[in-house]
Amino acid sequence: VFPTHWRWPDRPPLAGADAFAGHVVAVLYWRVGCPHSRAALVEFAQTAREFVGRPVAFVAVCVASGAGEGDGPRRRLLARLPAPLTCAVTDRGDEVDRLPTLRLLDEQGLERAHAFGVPRSVRVGEAVRGLLRVAEASGRAAMVPLLPCARDGDDRLDPVALAHDGERLWVASGRRRQVFAFGVDGRLSRTVGSGRPGDDDGAADVASFALPAALAVCDDKIVLADCGSHTLRAIDRTSGEVDTWCGNGQLGCDSVGGGYGRDQALSSPAGLVACEGGLYVCHAGTDQLWQVDPITGAAMAWLGDEAGGSFAAPVAIAAREQALWVAEERSGRVAKVDLAHAVRRDVPGRFVRPVALAVAGERVFVADVGAGGVFELCEGGGWRPLLTAEHGVREPVALAVGGGRLFVADAAADAILTVALDSTTSQAVALALGDLPPPPARDDVGATTTRRLQLLEHADVTLRIPIASVEAGATVEVDVVDEGPPLLAASRHEVVAARLGMVQVLLPVVGPGEGTLRIRVRAAGLTRFFVAPVAVTADGVDAAELRPAFD
Repeated sequence: VFPTHWRWPDRPPLAGADAFAGHVVAVLYWRVGCPHSRAALVEFAQTAREFVGRPVAFVAVCVASGAGEGDGPRRRLLARLPAPLTCAVTDRGDEVDRLPTLRLLDEQGLERAHAFGVPRSVRVGEAVRGLLRVAEASGRAAMVPLLPCARDGDDRLDPVALAHDGERLWVASGRRRQVFAFGVDGRLSRTVGSGRPGDDDGAADVASFALPAALAVCDDKIVLADCGSHTLRAIDRTSGEVDTWCGNGQLGCDSVGGGYGRDQALSSPAGLVACEGGLYVCHAGTDQLWQVDPITGAAMAWLGDEAGGSFAAPVAIAAREQALWVAEERSGRVAKVDLAHAVRRDVPGRFVRPVALAVAGERVFVADVGAGGVFELCEGGGWRPLLTAEHGVREPVALAVGGGRLFVADAAADAILTVALDSTTSQAVALALGDLPPPPARDDVGATTTRRLQLLEHADVTLRIPIASVEAGATVEVDVVDEGPPLLAASRHEVVAARLGMVQVLLPVVGPGEGTLRIRVRAAGLTRFFVAPVAVTADGVDAAELRPAFD
């Protein structure tokens, strides 16, 4: 079904013919440095949430291309999504003509749909439901559904956006879906957001965000561009109250605008800056710059395509005097726009993947996540490296200026680095931040990857499965199937009683060989899934216990 050269970095390898048998399969091809791909991932993950526990597999195939798009950035982006996805990686860019691309396969592996562009979750969901009805009615639906492997629940800050209001540094966390405010001493003074994915307004502990992309100061508000919900959200700097200024929560395709507030759809809003009483927004989904009125919520295209000019995935913007500076992710260029005449021109120099801009007086800085550095515009033109790997910078994703310092959010280091603007050495120092609150509880449903099992060939092997939360004597259903090359004489479905926080099932093992078992355990209204790599040999054991790969 799928090419053998695909790499499965987060789980045991999947052999398409066996692993996906009986599943409706949705496949999304994407890449890290593409705003349209990032929007597609959010829509894809939102659809996946509807089908958890059913025989539908959602596979996100990352087409690795260019610097700064390795396993680290990919893994961090996937961890920010509203639901986990099964991920594969291919190094061959010729597998699809365009990115993003969606394929839908029925339970027999036959392709039923092939589409380019950002898939809409509503339409994909309708198509999947139709294919699923056929699979279940025919009796070919998988016995145990394939689930993505569970994401770790660590307490990373995962900074993706910065803003400095003259007193405090505001940091948006992609993984936590929250915004934090830190004082000059690094002490946490405000937490905004419940951590649940969404676009709810309200008090600081009730409001929700989907995928924060940028922050900007606008009078007494901090404005957040949420590219996951396609909205602009205003955070009151005093109370933390959140209000939606623009966007209806759905991906728009409007390249003209003219609507107001929640009636106006936006398309992947990215960088934004307050200037002359209004907001200028990078409308990455339509390759334009938009203007938004903070008072009325009126939004309209200002520059790009029908509005004149041209941009290639604008994702960051900064203002200086009567000019805007815009970083284009796709072209690798920085453009300067004359506000008085709405005319843009390219600034000499090309970057790998510029994603952030900041201005301090006459100085202009750009963060190139692809090159792993921060660069400064020279007086005579061109750019000079300001912060590189030798200064401790690895993956700069956001910039801010305040209090005589340049702040750099480094996603790989999970830290905020600072450098004094009057320094001649460009010495970067990690900002000492106060303790963050415990991370919000995640409702992700995923499979637990276990340690490799060494089983005895041609034997009935006793498999012990810990279920500490189930009372002794409780009835437990256990299903075990092969996910890859068959190692079992037959799939297993057993109803057993819990004893001492554990259940036991017999597995009719053949062999020898290597493969993977997919296991579902249901008890007391709870369901758990496991993925167990297995090696069957003459030296294996006839009794084994499932243990998480990381414990």
